[in-house]
Amino acid sequence: MASSPHSSSPFHHLLVFFLLFAAATAFPVTSDFELGIQKRIHFRVYFHETFLGPDNTTVTVSEEASLIPLVLVFTEGEFANSTLTAIGRLDASGKAERAIVGGTGVFQYAWGKLASELLTSSVEGLVAAFDVYVIYYNDVRLSTSP
Repeated sequence: MASSPHSSSPFHHLLVFFLLFAAATAFPVTSDFELGIQKRIHFRVYFHETFLGPDNTTVTVSEEASLIPLVLVFTEGEFANSTLTAIGRLDASGKAERAIVGGTGVFQYAWGKLASELLTSSVEGLVAAFDVYVIYYNDVRLSTSP
């Protein structure tokens, strides 16, 4: 049986990889980061979620996921117009840790840990406490040149 002219072989995959690699490295871009002084903060946030009633704060749109993203949005104070993003598993024990994987505004290039503890839970809703430990930089400057 004759092979199709469009069939792929390891050689073709390797050739495409090297061509893409050559194209990506043909125009190197250098970046100078100036992160400023590293700062560390800890704060506690209380999370109230209402499942039932006219003022419910959640709506079920799919089944539970094993990874839960969480975005904290700051609207006032020193961190106004900034966000922190954390992702991690939801633990049935009521305690969980999530990795802080970044943020915006003051928290760009931030990293850390968000530890959550379920305080109360009922059919109507829940209350959880989030202890947030963040490492961030006070004055991030990025200049990119071709």
